[in-house]
Amino acid sequence: MTGVMIAIARKSVDDSYHWHAYIINTNDYNLNNLLIVSKGYGAPKGPKQDTSVLRHSIELLKARSYAIIEPLDPAVFKLFNEFWVSFYHQDQIYDKKFIFTPDSIREDHLMSIEALELEGILHI
Repeated sequence: MTGVMIAIARKSVDDSYHWHAYIINTNDYNLNNLLIVSKGYGAPKGPKQDTSVLRHSIELLKARSYAIIEPLDPAVFKLFNEFWVSFYHQDQIYDKKFIFTPDSIREDHLMSIEALELEGILHI
């Protein structure tokens, strides 16, 4: 799968930041019937922690566009954050897991994400 990325990005709101997970389609074609399964897991300094498993459906993600998957609480940045994406293109199904490792979503790792016009972490 090429041309599909997941970003964790922040947007300044008043005196704080709101964090969201985004899916970005850099391809010149639309993606159809996307299913995104997200979850967090790990054992940061103690017993194993798991977040709820969330399922998101996007009927159409147009070429060279993006969509918000879900809001994120910075408390989950200490966990593995997994996004399993599947979609159809030309009657074929594609899938890929994107995993953000614990503490990879940090201030010193932020970069400008042109497609979103925001700062964040991009997983290709």
